[in-house]
Amino acid sequence: MAKKKWLAIAAVAAMVASSLAAQTMTEFGTPRNETLVVQSFDSRSSAPDTFNWYLDRDLWHGARMLCYSYLWEMDTANGATVNELASEAPVLLDNSYTKFRIKLRPGIYWSDGVEFTADDIIYTCEATRKNIDKLPGARMLNMAWKTITKVDNYTIDVVLNDKDYYFAQNWGVWTWGPNMLCPLPKHLYEKQADISQFKDSQPLSLGAYTLYKFDPNGSWHIWKLRDDWQRSSWQVYKKTPKVKYIVFMNAGPEDKQTLAFMQNKLDAATFMSWDNIKAVQKRNKDVKTFADKFPYFWNDDACAFSISFNEQKAPFNDKNVRWGLALVTDVKAVTIAALGGAFRVSAVPMVAQSWMKTRFFDPLMPWLQDFALDDGYKPFNRNFPEEMKAELAKRGEKNLPAKGLETDTLMGMGWWKYDPAEAEKLFLKAGMKRNADKKWCTPDGKVWQPVLAFPSDWHTILQRMGFSVADSWKKFGIDVIAKQVDNAEYGKIGNYNNMLDAYMGWPGGSYVTPVQFMQNLRQKYLLPADSNTALVGNLLRWDNKEADKKIEAMLEIPPEKPEAVDAQRDILKMMISDMADINISDIPTTIPENWHYWKNWPTANNYYATPLTWWSCFKVVVMNLEPSGAK
Repeated sequence: MAKKKWLAIAAVAAMVASSLAAQTMTEFGTPRNETLVVQSFDSRSSAPDTFNWYLDRDLWHGARMLCYSYLWEMDTANGATVNELASEAPVLLDNSYTKFRIKLRPGIYWSDGVEFTADDIIYTCEATRKNIDKLPGARMLNMAWKTITKVDNYTIDVVLNDKDYYFAQNWGVWTWGPNMLCPLPKHLYEKQADISQFKDSQPLSLGAYTLYKFDPNGSWHIWKLRDDWQRSSWQVYKKTPKVKYIVFMNAGPEDKQTLAFMQNKLDAATFMSWDNIKAVQKRNKDVKTFADKFPYFWNDDACAFSISFNEQKAPFNDKNVRWGLALVTDVKAVTIAALGGAFRVSAVPMVAQSWMKTRFFDPLMPWLQDFALDDGYKPFNRNFPEEMKAELAKRGEKNLPAKGLETDTLMGMGWWKYDPAEAEKLFLKAGMKRNADKKWCTPDGKVWQPVLAFPSDWHTILQRMGFSVADSWKKFGIDVIAKQVDNAEYGKIGNYNNMLDAYMGWPGGSYVTPVQFMQNLRQKYLLPADSNTALVGNLLRWDNKEADKKIEAMLEIPPEKPEAVDAQRDILKMMISDMADINISDIPTTIPENWHYWKNWPTANNYYATPLTWWSCFKVVVMNLEPSGAK
């Protein structure tokens, strides 16, 4: 009997050993079928050990999506606000829209077992105010509130400095993450001698995941599902996460990401070029895009690709120069070079999401077609999408949208004319002049050498767009310096005036309404051209006092009134007239996703969430992913 017993034990042990041997492990030592591996939005974190939200912190490696939580989250698939840490929508205490009550959801715990309460919110507001000179990330929050009072452990009263019809979004999430408030754990931060020096390298979590390991050089972060995740803020979604480990990593340049997809070592990328996606799909049929027809990708991002300027600095402070640059930007060439033309162009400085079309784009079309510059020139080309389709058809693209509504929806409703002759007139009007070599000079006679900054290969789409825009400008005689930079430098160029001439980016954003980016265009956020203080608003550096008055008036109008939308349309017209930035297109999110280990990713036919790994709402995707059964 003993011999039979030991033989049975040995057989079971052999089966277990065989099963373990067959199970694929990641390079990080986690079971592959329990691990979700995604490419980080940036190439490498510049602050891999910093999770204090109000410092220059790690932004793209999982904390915002998996660890932090917010009073109100945004369901970006349908634009609805979700009560997350709050138990309900904010309660208006009077008709001035400056006094609100916040009611918190009891039973949510930090990952060390301490309950989240009103004390954490009040501490966050008061402690950041005490350190405001050393916590640049708290400036917008600090400007918002006058007093904050604890009613009980789960109730807070807030009095604001200004009327706010959008309190839930401003103190919660508009789109990609927190706008003003990211709660800090009072019981941890109050023990620090100086919170402005506290990196918080092992952050306590209100979300379902905690930091497991990270690379001190910034290449990867691993998050692990909390044993008590049901006590996290994710309890409100009533979904059970099936993923145990989530890795945000830099898999390297696109050729290495392509190889990782082919070997099933990567589950989702960020912005991969179309040629590499097609190369992957030839070798791995499990890798899919959001849609199976042109333009193939998700185009409803909150932001738009654009060219922005330091408009506090000459000659970018002259709208004639900005308009001239728009009219010598060959957008056909730019979008074909970047992504085979799979873009939804937008001359209006906002995204052309489907729910924006009837509210903004359709009503603005007659105005755009009649719009003229000061010399009477009409720059708008309504036929641009059809011209683009004809060009793509010549190049062999077969799955193009039908003429009319489908083209408008998928490819946009027009862009600006490509007209170097008109641009020449505008430059001359601005006092610019050409030298003997036909190079453009500033009014003082110096050769103009603006720096156009854009991402290096950590964002291939914008990298290609940047080089193509620079090529357009050089053909016009501008001695532009094309500067591709890593993510750390790119962020600083976009946020510090003294580092910016022009750059390719996504500085404006909206989702349900353009109020989010419009309220941030106010004059109070402007800084001098050479300022080395980080901006907290008006990343366009747009200096228009009449628009500032219009924005202030818009914020006084209840959002449900038609006058609010009328005001927003007027502000858009002012932005266009000034060419506040050169809006190019909605962001084509070329995010290939691998269904080999994890299935049920969002698609055009199953649009339960936005298919992004770098917005806070990625949590919804995580909760809906199902294991495929692959080992």
